[in-house]
Amino acid sequence: MPGKPPIDAFQKENPTIQVQKVLMTGDSRPQFLKTLMAAGNLPDVMLDPAELAKIKDVLAPLPDDLLAQFEEGSVPVFKGQKVLLPASKQLRSET
Repeated sequence: MPGKPPIDAFQKENPTIQVQKVLMTGDSRPQFLKTLMAAGNLPDVMLDPAELAKIKDVLAPLPDDLLAQFEEGSVPVFKGQKVLLPASKQLRSET
């Protein structure tokens, strides 16, 4: 959805998933995460824009045979190509 903030677009397409954006500076991040961990409240997903920026030019489109192993709609599109970060685990079940 061009022009729409990514979280808003994601939540519109996935209304049962709540996304809460939490910002923290690099200096406070380790202590903030320790506090969340102590409270048993670590986030399910964490994205570090600085780390993502390092790989933005090395993403390659997924080959069709690999793409076929993923649930329909589970692979994000980046600059018109379907790509995944290596940590993703959305393979189809055999059932």
